[in-house]
Amino acid sequence: MALTPSSWRPGLALRLLGLAPHYFHGHGLSFRGHGLGSAAHRSRVSLEMFVRDVLEPYLAPEQDLLDVGCGPGYLTRAVAGRVWSVTALDVSRGVLSCARILNPAINIDYRTPQDFFGSGRRVDIAVSLDVATWMGDGELTDLLDLVWASLRPGGCLVLRTCVRSDVSGPGPGPGQDAEPVGRSTLAAGQSRLAHSRGSRRGSPHCHPRQADHLVGLVEQAGFGSVLLHALHAPAVESGPQRAVAENAAAQNCLLVAIRRYDRIGGSDRITEAAAQSPPPPQRASQPAARG
Repeated sequence: MALTPSSWRPGLALRLLGLAPHYFHGHGLSFRGHGLGSAAHRSRVSLEMFVRDVLEPYLAPEQDLLDVGCGPGYLTRAVAGRVWSVTALDVSRGVLSCARILNPAINIDYRTPQDFFGSGRRVDIAVSLDVATWMGDGELTDLLDLVWASLRPGGCLVLRTCVRSDVSGPGPGPGQDAEPVGRSTLAAGQSRLAHSRGSRRGSPHCHPRQADHLVGLVEQAGFGSVLLHALHAPAVESGPQRAVAENAAAQNCLLVAIRRYDRIGGSDRITEAAAQSPPPPQRASQPAARG
């Protein structure tokens, strides 16, 4: 990018992103990049609508926001105008370089997880669209540990994820750990997060979880007041979530939780800050599960 003339950089960034099968998947793209501009435009518009219709109730002008798994940065750019600052994370430095070209803003800081986690920086809200769906239980537990440590007490976690609608169905899907995984160190967690995203970069798969199982993982990581809101189809445009939208055995959901002041045992672990959870978004139905 640094050696490319500035006027050519957006086109080059789109072509490089078009080599991956999941950023603009399903839009009829060719190797020469035909359709990349329109696909990028659809991604930008759909995520702006997602922020407006789903995320906006959880955002405030004074917040520092963490976007986990930002990819090309379309969600990052969509939320940047509604919060004080955005730190956007992705394991690929190449994708981050493209995101800086395609979705820049004065209050956006694009970083790798290794650059951010463990730096001591804190945020008020952490948002992730698809990363949790790509991960197995152990990888998701590591990610939740890292996010918990980076959120200020009472901070909000928002995940777009998938849950199984057949409650009696099988447990964790392919790529998920069947047994509980112990809490790892910060370095190990970052390594597994990078390996998870890298191993799925060629062909990401969506593995829905049962609602109670997902809520349990989030609660064990130190979050309380966990709610799952079913998302309507218009809120889901692309990525693994779209494939799940066509699967009768799965449902796209928005998970919202509050970071507790500490990790303690027992079922009643909701703090005073957690009791002040923001209302559900307008385009979400009644909660599908309650922690």
